[in-house]
Amino acid sequence: MNTLYELTGQYAELLSAIESGDIPEEAISDTLEALGGELDEKIDSVACIVKQLDGEATNIKAEKAALAERQSVKEHQRDRLKDYIRQAMQLAGKKKVETSRNCVSVGKAQPKAVITDLDALQSRKDIWKPYDYSKETNVDKATLKTLLQSGEQIPGAALQDGAPRLTIR
Repeated sequence: MNTLYELTGQYAELLSAIESGDIPEEAISDTLEALGGELDEKIDSVACIVKQLDGEATNIKAEKAALAERQSVKEHQRDRLKDYIRQAMQLAGKKKVETSRNCVSVGKAQPKAVITDLDALQSRKDIWKPYDYSKETNVDKATLKTLLQSGEQIPGAALQDGAPRLTIR
């Protein structure tokens, strides 16, 4: 049995032979019928493979979405538990807890840039990213934080203490 590629080539040769008159008219019908049946089977087989691959791709996409959801849930649970540990350690006045399995420490709170007036920041081209059209993400917060930490006063933004950092080793 020939491959689809070979069958396509045989069709092209047959058409060329018909056009040049190299093949008798009574043989054309038989040749076309033989090639046609084989070609139809090949096309059908390849179409089945295409449908199978399409189904697998759809299943992978659904699984990817389910895994992303699970990841998000796990990260949220982790963050809640870390916050619980941080609050418990702060209430107890502990900076570090060391056991045979873990070393947990509460670090210094890191400052973070907070946007107080988004419209006021639009005039600052050094911190405004014009290529991103979703409002809050237009602000380059890393640059904004650096400028605020250097002492620059920027209308529409302020520096605030974030939550103390919790490290688990």
